[in-house]
Amino acid sequence: MASPFGKGDIQKRALIFPPTSLYGTFVAIAVPIDLPDKNVFVSYNFESNYSVVTNITQIDEALFPNLPIISSRHTRSVTRELAYTVLEARFKEHGMNGKECLLRNICEAAETPLHHNGLLGHIMHIIFTPSSSREEGIDDVYYEAELDGQNGDCDKYLDDCPFSLFDAITRLVEIRH
Repeated sequence: MASPFGKGDIQKRALIFPPTSLYGTFVAIAVPIDLPDKNVFVSYNFESNYSVVTNITQIDEALFPNLPIISSRHTRSVTRELAYTVLEARFKEHGMNGKECLLRNICEAAETPLHHNGLLGHIMHIIFTPSSSREEGIDDVYYEAELDGQNGDCDKYLDDCPFSLFDAITRLVEIRH
C-alpha cells in the first residue's frame, strides 16, 4: 500500500502483549455528601478485568456464542437476589444488620422516590424497588418493605438499622407552591 506522504510502503503494526496480560474497565459513580468545609463523596466502583486472547478459539466464544459447544458454558447474570445479597454483605462489613438495613433502604426509597434525580436516581429506583422488575423469587419481606414505604411506615425499620443510605446522599427540600 502506498503512503499518502510518498515515503514508500506502509507496514501493518500490531501490539504484542505477554500471555498473562489483562485489560479492564473501571467505572465509578461518585455522589457528593453535603458537609460544610469538607469535600466528601460516596463512591460506588465497578471494575471488570479480562485476559488477553491467546487462542483463536477464545475469539469464537465472543463472536459465535450460540455454537453448541459454547452455549453449553453458562454465564451468570446479575439478578435482584444477587444484588441484594451483595448489598446485605456490604452492610454487614460495616457492622450492621445486612437484611434489616436493606429493608430500611427499600422502604425509604418507596417513601421518597428518587427516579426524578437523573441517571443515578433511576439506578437507585431500580435497585431499591423490588416490584420494578419481574418476579424473581425473592423473599416477600422485600416487597413488604416497599409497600410500607408507599404507606409512609418506615419508622419500624429504624431500630434495627441505624444507617440510611438516602440520608447520606440526599437532602429533603420542602417546595412551597
